[in-house]
Amino acid sequence: MNRNIARLSFFPLGSSYYPPLHTPDEWVQDVARMAEAGLNAIRTAELIASWEWIEPKKGEFDFGWVDQIFELSQAHGIRIMLGTGAGSPPIWLLDAYPDVQIISQNGAPYPTGTMWGWACIHHPGFCTESDRYLRVLLDRYRSHPALFAWQIHNEPGHPHIQRRTGVVEYHCYCCHCAEAFRKWLQTKYADVQSLSEAWACTPTHHRYHDWSQLQPPRSAPAAWGSPGAWLDWRTFVDHGFARFIAWQNDIIKEMDGEHPTTTNLVHLLDVDLGVVRGIDAWQYPETCDALGFDLYPLNRFVAEPFFSSLQLDYARSPAVHADKPFWIPEIESGAIGEWVLGPTHATTARDIRRYDLDCIAHGAKLILYQGYREWEPLPLHWGALVDLKGEPTERYHEAANINRVVQAHEALFLDAQPLRAQIGILVDPKNNIACVGMGAADMLLKAIKGVYAACWSQHYAVEFITPELLAAGKGEHYRLLLMPFNMLVTPSCAQAVTEFVAGGGTVVGFGKCGMLNEKSWYWRERPGGLTELFGVKETGIKKEEAPVLRPEPGNNVFAGVSGSLHGHWHRQDFEVLEGTEVVARYQDGRAAVTSRKSGAGRAILFGTHFDVAALGDGADRHRQVFANLAGLAGVVPPFTIKGDGRLDGHLLTAGDQHIFIMINHGPQRATAAVHIPTLPPNTTLCDLFSDHPPVTRPSASTLRFDVTLDGYDSTALLLTH
Repeated sequence: MNRNIARLSFFPLGSSYYPPLHTPDEWVQDVARMAEAGLNAIRTAELIASWEWIEPKKGEFDFGWVDQIFELSQAHGIRIMLGTGAGSPPIWLLDAYPDVQIISQNGAPYPTGTMWGWACIHHPGFCTESDRYLRVLLDRYRSHPALFAWQIHNEPGHPHIQRRTGVVEYHCYCCHCAEAFRKWLQTKYADVQSLSEAWACTPTHHRYHDWSQLQPPRSAPAAWGSPGAWLDWRTFVDHGFARFIAWQNDIIKEMDGEHPTTTNLVHLLDVDLGVVRGIDAWQYPETCDALGFDLYPLNRFVAEPFFSSLQLDYARSPAVHADKPFWIPEIESGAIGEWVLGPTHATTARDIRRYDLDCIAHGAKLILYQGYREWEPLPLHWGALVDLKGEPTERYHEAANINRVVQAHEALFLDAQPLRAQIGILVDPKNNIACVGMGAADMLLKAIKGVYAACWSQHYAVEFITPELLAAGKGEHYRLLLMPFNMLVTPSCAQAVTEFVAGGGTVVGFGKCGMLNEKSWYWRERPGGLTELFGVKETGIKKEEAPVLRPEPGNNVFAGVSGSLHGHWHRQDFEVLEGTEVVARYQDGRAAVTSRKSGAGRAILFGTHFDVAALGDGADRHRQVFANLAGLAGVVPPFTIKGDGRLDGHLLTAGDQHIFIMINHGPQRATAAVHIPTLPPNTTLCDLFSDHPPVTRPSASTLRFDVTLDGYDSTALLLTH
């Protein structure tokens, strides 16, 4: 694959648009108004008005509306991202292949006419028809001058809308998936006896003698299912969706080597961490040219001002490590959610700018609103830049304002990149699967949020990394590695962490770190030298809602934090090995937090879920500890900000020009005092959204300035030296 194919010659700032839901006269008006607002890209035919509209009967195609929107777009200088359509198959597929629907673990087919992704990706008939349709689409539009990219599928994964409230439904258990699973297992284990050992579970321990006896597990470990079987099954599901995207990408590359491909992931950090849907984001950078992510903040920033940053950093990290572009094929554009009881959030013009600048701050090089215009047949608030009649709103005008700014400095916005982070958060899809299966998904999600929020509140940049990437040397930028609720730790992961510390890094583990092995079994002893690395042996563990931690005097981990702090949920007791320093104790005097030098680095272990305890507005003292950890690790922030805790800054750089993006995620007017020590005091500052430049404060050697923003406001500064 040509790794540079997705480096576009323009910055796409556009929207989704579905012509069959409007009249031909409205197409003309809408496309003209898009062009007037500087919207330069349209995404279409990926889901709404897709395969079923283009091929309503097998072999009978209606390209009229597609041809016309291509011609209208070309006339106005607008480019098109065209969907491959497999996410929204036509109903005649069910006539031809009655068993094509995905099947729940209870044997129920998922309803058609309800949600995309209802057809099984392992069904040979579905694959045959998808291949045929895609080749027809490629043959017709691959050479059209208005085409600029292909979107493969839409939000891949099993449907994320459950059929019954409170019941988690897993898919797909059809005969085609079962057979594909058996083949996958044969490749992994080679002989059925090895699989029997890996799937061992007390009290229900089947001993298999033939591959034909194997069925996909219908019970997670929390429902007394085999931990090993559950881990294999959900890993297989993850692999299947990634391969399905890669398969379509191969077809496109066979016929069109010019235009880049993408797919759009979603809900990666939701309540089940993508496990129920079958999404492992780390597999996707190699399936297409650019990694896409759909962002819908709604009103979640009220309780979690770091929400968008966390979602974007988590989604972007796989692309960063693979050196692939990061795109936003869908972003909230208007009032959204809750059908007739909604909207959940009435999106404003300030939200539009804030969301867009947040995406740009996190390295996005394409942003498409979902959508340009609402649709009468869907009385679910789902966003729009214009109203149902196509008339501009305040959101439309703000989108035009953003487009004006970006296009006036297009080369810089295309080239400027966020600085690489010095803090990494270790995440493992196998750990995600185990936590979801054992009823601990909420704990893991809170742990991730806790360590992220602590870093975000101190304005530290953060990236995520997997054990495999860490072992491959992709963590060389990091000085601090955080391990939030890494319950499942394989020997190779432990080895990678140990080597990271030996090379000079600082690693921080939390409660139950390394409790489970690669089969989701208990470790008799922590793997790969973790016992030696952290310098403690666990002697006991119990549930204790908020264990009290009393810092030892004079240690740097708890510097500047007076009095005791609390942990969360678990208390582990340790035998402390020689050479290990105790930096905090429980109320009874036993070791609670330890620090141990190893090689050129250091390993710190909390015997409780201090990662979860760091979540929430009342956790400022916990977050100070994380700032101390960053300082101990030698993390040097590229800039500092003093001001309201909901202020967020980002520095992007391209040569001697920089973009500094400042966002106020809070409702109140606030001033940020910014210090960028790497830039000289004579740096020229220009506010790209205002005639009033920020106030520069006198400084002898470095750049210092103040930025004042109203509630939920944001801006971008051009810095030149």
